[in-house]
Amino acid sequence: MDDHEFTFDLSIEAADKNASILTDKYGGNLSDAIDANSLSILRYGSEFRPTEVIAEIYKNHQCWDRMRSILLHGLDWPLEPIIEEQRAADVDEALSFGNHKGAQARSNELADLVEKDVHLVTHFHSLFVSPKRCQVSYLHQ
Repeated sequence: MDDHEFTFDLSIEAADKNASILTDKYGGNLSDAIDANSLSILRYGSEFRPTEVIAEIYKNHQCWDRMRSILLHGLDWPLEPIIEEQRAADVDEALSFGNHKGAQARSNELADLVEKDVHLVTHFHSLFVSPKRCQVSYLHQ
């Protein structure tokens, strides 16, 4: 399950390469990129054991069908549409705000945690992209 086109590395080169792939191949649509890499570690629910294994424990739980669907296909939040100008303003505001104050105060610990998340074989859950290189859409079509 490690067949993917993205680079999982905490580097400017990896962020630029990933941004290029998202922009050039998927038009900035993260959902399309995840769907196209559904057999890789990028697939929805890849951080969990296979649903067949989990089902043995939870199959009688009243919410199992919904949880199984979320693990296999991701979760769509029932959000209202947002106009492009507001979305762009929200992104700009978040980028200008910067990191959470706790992340700033304990930046070395944060860097260690992020590096572990990117590099450990059991993780690979952080996809770094250069925000200056692409505008990413998170909407699942």
